Amino acid sequence: MKTSEGDEPIRFAGSALGAQRHICAFFHSSDEEYRVILPFIKDGFECGHKALHVVDPKLRHEHVRRLASDGIDVAAAEQSGQFELRNWEDAYLRDGRFDQDRMLALLQEVLER
Repeated sequence: MKTSEGDEPIRFAGSALGAQRHICAFFHSSDEEYRVILPFIKDGFECGHKALHVVDPKLRHEHVRRLASDGIDVAAAEQSGQFELRNWEDAYLRDGRFDQDRMLALLQEVLER
């Protein structure tokens, strides 16, 4: 399935995503979560897509470890600008409170880089 002319399909959890690409998933454990999302993340890196991951700061090192365990060179991806890892306070709660406009501005800033 092509999403638009020239776009490659995006695969997630055994399905090809169409034009609407917002995904919501519920997992029973972090092992189940990573079993589903790591192939999606790795495929994105291999295709040269940029990635912004926003994580609980307490789980930051575990997230990096899981990415690395699946063959993703996190340091190289960060160095090249392909990958940015943010703690959720730095993304969702900038200045100590949630502001939808600031969150959208952050996403726009990351996309423009």
